[in-house]
Amino acid sequence: MKCVIALAFLTLSIQSIALFSQDKKEDYKIKRENIFEFDKNPTIKKLENSIEINFSTKSLCDVTIAIEDSAGKIIRHLASGVLGDNAPEPFQKNSKSQKVSWDLKDDFERYIKNINGISVRVSLGLKPKLDRTLYWSPHKRVARDTPIMSASPEGMYIYDGGEGIDHVRLFGRKGQYLKTIYPFPADKVKDVKGLFWHKFIQDNKDYPIKPNFRQSSLLTSGTNCFQICYDEKAKVYKSTVPVPNAEHYGEFGEAAKAFAVIKGRIALAYWSLNRFSTDGSSKGMTLSGPKTSVEIIKKKKKKKIVTPTSPQSVALSPDGKFAYLTGFNWETWHHGGRPDWLHVVLKVEMDSDKKAVVFAGNMKVGKKGKGEKEFHVPTSVACDTKGRLYVSDYLNDRIQVFSSNGKFLKSIKSTKPAKVEIHQKTNEIYVFSWHISAKGHMVIRKVPAKLKIYKSFEEPKLLNNINLPIQQHTWVMSNLDKGMGTQFRVALDSWSEKPTIWIDQGKPIDYMVGPGVKKKISIMAIGPQIYELNGKKLVKKILFSELAKKSVTNLKIAHKNRQRIYTDHKSGKIYLGEGHPSFSSLLEINPTTGSIKKIELPFDCEDMSIDAKGFAYLRGRGSVVRYEVKSWKEIPWDYGKEDNDEGYVNGRGGKRSGKIISAVKVAGSPLHHYGGIGVGPSGNLVVTSHTYTGRFSSDTAEMTDKKNPMATDEGNVRGEVPEKQPVIYPGRALLAKGSVVHLIDKHGKLIKTDALQGIGTTHGVQVDLKNNLYIMSAASRVINGKPYYNDLTGTLIKVKPGKAKIFSKNEKGVPVVLKKEAYPKRPLDLNGSHGGRSWVQDAEWMFGGVGYSGKNAGVGCNCWNNRFALDYYARSFVPEVDRYSVVVLDTNGNVILRIGRYGNVDDGMPLQKNSTVKNPALRSIGGDEVSLMHAAYLGVLTDRSLIIADQGNARLLSVKLGYHHEVKIPLSKDQ
Repeated sequence: MKCVIALAFLTLSIQSIALFSQDKKEDYKIKRENIFEFDKNPTIKKLENSIEINFSTKSLCDVTIAIEDSAGKIIRHLASGVLGDNAPEPFQKNSKSQKVSWDLKDDFERYIKNINGISVRVSLGLKPKLDRTLYWSPHKRVARDTPIMSASPEGMYIYDGGEGIDHVRLFGRKGQYLKTIYPFPADKVKDVKGLFWHKFIQDNKDYPIKPNFRQSSLLTSGTNCFQICYDEKAKVYKSTVPVPNAEHYGEFGEAAKAFAVIKGRIALAYWSLNRFSTDGSSKGMTLSGPKTSVEIIKKKKKKKIVTPTSPQSVALSPDGKFAYLTGFNWETWHHGGRPDWLHVVLKVEMDSDKKAVVFAGNMKVGKKGKGEKEFHVPTSVACDTKGRLYVSDYLNDRIQVFSSNGKFLKSIKSTKPAKVEIHQKTNEIYVFSWHISAKGHMVIRKVPAKLKIYKSFEEPKLLNNINLPIQQHTWVMSNLDKGMGTQFRVALDSWSEKPTIWIDQGKPIDYMVGPGVKKKISIMAIGPQIYELNGKKLVKKILFSELAKKSVTNLKIAHKNRQRIYTDHKSGKIYLGEGHPSFSSLLEINPTTGSIKKIELPFDCEDMSIDAKGFAYLRGRGSVVRYEVKSWKEIPWDYGKEDNDEGYVNGRGGKRSGKIISAVKVAGSPLHHYGGIGVGPSGNLVVTSHTYTGRFSSDTAEMTDKKNPMATDEGNVRGEVPEKQPVIYPGRALLAKGSVVHLIDKHGKLIKTDALQGIGTTHGVQVDLKNNLYIMSAASRVINGKPYYNDLTGTLIKVKPGKAKIFSKNEKGVPVVLKKEAYPKRPLDLNGSHGGRSWVQDAEWMFGGVGYSGKNAGVGCNCWNNRFALDYYARSFVPEVDRYSVVVLDTNGNVILRIGRYGNVDDGMPLQKNSTVKNPALRSIGGDEVSLMHAAYLGVLTDRSLIIADQGNARLLSVKLGYHHEVKIPLSKDQ
């Protein structure tokens, strides 16, 4: 079958590609003027078939006009935009005096027969304000890797990180939340030495740069940041990461495998050291410190293999000047083998960038021993108040004690010491034992989980021998935490009234209780647990999981931090879909009360949308199926087709639908992201599928690979083979990750396919009342002829269906290459995504520097992405992830305002303080009070609230959308 070729394009001239007005830096500035007063108050005039609304403003501000019923519900979203030279219809350009007509219809094109009780509301100046925090609990784990705890006189500090997100929080002795140290507080971040800062074109202000590939953390010490991706000299991101698979593994990365706090100083250690203070500044220390990992170099078949290993334990000297590191292990197997360890303790200066030095032991692989200053699997370190260092020497069944200068002092016998802690008041020695995987240690040997307490260094007699309430881990590698046994974390609180032990079990995994017999650690058993020592027993006092469940209901961690937000305008509720690549349940959240309820879906879907009538559109592998949200009863399409089965995941535990009465068939593929689905105010649907990925001849543009994976995928895809392949023209890129955008009416009938030809990867699509399409391209914007400094941002594009095209300058993945003589004589519009360097023809407007596009630079698999929101006024709410804000655009692309600034969960005073979790550290930051860290997913309830998924602060935010000034005029039949 020959693909359709637009032959007219083969002689494409430079002039044939319509010029698009190039973005200027000024286009990113806020356009509205900030006087929100009427010069002449709104008046209305009844005409034969319409209502005329007249008013005059004192400035060129943003104006919004709504038609409301007697209950204040909007029945017609008439107009919204910034007055001035680019004012959107129906406003007059370059005028403060306005005349707007209402045709007496609602949003569904139905005439309003009785206008009694109807009002016209004219509002000036959109005014967002933080309303409340939703779906947040400081007690909920944010990642699968086990949190690390360190006690101090003021409470228990906990590092919780992974999935590319990091947190350091302080809790009281009874587990109550006290404050967040990292992300750094808004008023302290400027005092953190060593951060990168960038001046943004949007407002010419400096903001701290998150230098890792995912642009999600300021910390640089671990797998969250394989390398610094920001070039401070050139002031640009270097998104191409030379470390193999770094961008993929970094999705699960964290800043620390070892963590310690003393006298206001914090040490995080992994590949390198990060240092800062408990007040959220760095107190003069440079954040990024010396390297703390060790490279293990081996040769295999004459090939050098480098394996980095990091410490699992760090202890700070009593004065906080030195850090001691041990627990260096690395994987040497697949499924069921044993790890290897370095038998060494390193020492590093906290106030210096000097290289770590050997404190005791040996850096050579396999160099173990039983003598003084020799180790066989050293697993942890601890300091007492006199500066002596204790090392748990696991396979030598002892604790070795050294002076601060490295002199051997004493050896204390103790069976299989996995962790050693020193009581800072009594000087008692607490030794914890459990199974640690290591060479020379039978993997299946059972090591009792015990706590042994010894009197003191001077008199190390055994005082107590207590069973530890932890479940043993499996020795099967596929289910084992990479800590090789250190997925169990414990901390001794020396300052509590009674000796208190904090324990964390790690993630819910299978563990062996006998030959071939497994049990599973419950999700309720993970997270910190507080135990009090009572004689010979540890008595359970607090479970963080129980506290979290009361607040957020759901304890599961959002895989890859994908939190899709869906808003139901009819009920006012919001729905959260967490999952990768799909989700089979939703969390129903009431933004007024904060209450949360789990909702099971008919099948697992990749994405969904909810319309103004309360119908949900679920996107499966091959179809879009419509349901009523209230009952989850199927609402058949007029032009749909029957289906026997639907769902996204096939054969991997996905939930199937069973028989479907009527579904709109949209071709799918096995990729993790389809690119978006949206429903407009009138019920029209926009949805994406992926482009054909067969091989083409550049000369003939004939298909040389008959298989169409978009439609078959070895039997996994039930979408039908499209009647027509995407149109091929010179410069059109066609790769697996490109999108085809379809516009479908409310009855299920196709309006337009391939509505933006040549578009690459997309991260969200929406449609307005007039069928204009808003598409988030993964490609970054070219501004003033130069690529935006951050090539992992995307570009929001507004187009009329079928009116715009994208032309790629690339040769790879382009069946018919655009000849050089046909290049437009103007700068490129886009850079990146699967289309590479591109020009856009006939777009209404484009707005760059938005979102996050993990696959944009072509460096591998990073499934982090984003979603923007479009309200019923066709205002776009778009995440500016790198500058901690949400930009609001009117339907002509004018910047109305920006919402948010850098900050952590304690920053910003909400209007509603009756949260399900008390936060004693709340403080005002002024303005809209919205603080953000990494906010990539949005939802909007028009003129009610903006919902922000701030993954960097592990919460949702509800932002009230009000106005600075409003006038409401009631209508009656006599007018």
